[in-house]
Amino acid sequence: IEETVCTNCAAGKYNEHATLNTAASRCVFCDSANPSRATSPADGSAGAVSACHCKAGFWGPAATGSTTTITCTPCAAGKFRSVPGAADIGDCRSCRPGTYHGSIGASACTLCPSGTYSSSSGATNISTCVLCLDSECPPPPPHV
Repeated sequence: IEETVCTNCAAGKYNEHATLNTAASRCVFCDSANPSRATSPADGSAGAVSACHCKAGFWGPAATGSTTTITCTPCAAGKFRSVPGAADIGDCRSCRPGTYHGSIGASACTLCPSGTYSSSSGATNISTCVLCLDSECPPPPPHV
């Protein structure tokens, strides 16, 4: 008798052919083109691509119909998404004044260095952070 050892699919994968523990070889990436951009529960409950969603810093519409993968697109530079599950490009928020981020796929923006401030919303470069006297610098935003 041949035994099959079953394991849960790793986060970012699903298996539509089983409801409980699954053979790891049957686990499929949620975003087959860019596996590191999507996630799913790692407890074996991802039995369909609908259990998948984009990681923080990315957005993509939910799977529908016979779709077998999702496509997660990074938020643009100067924008961020702090929690997973964004379904629309509008879910990516602009970096607030006092912050910036020059890379795509950000889950948070970077505070301007102490003694500098950027008055721009959606700043993409540290060069937008200009010198100011500490007494003249606005306080940093509450949530970066």
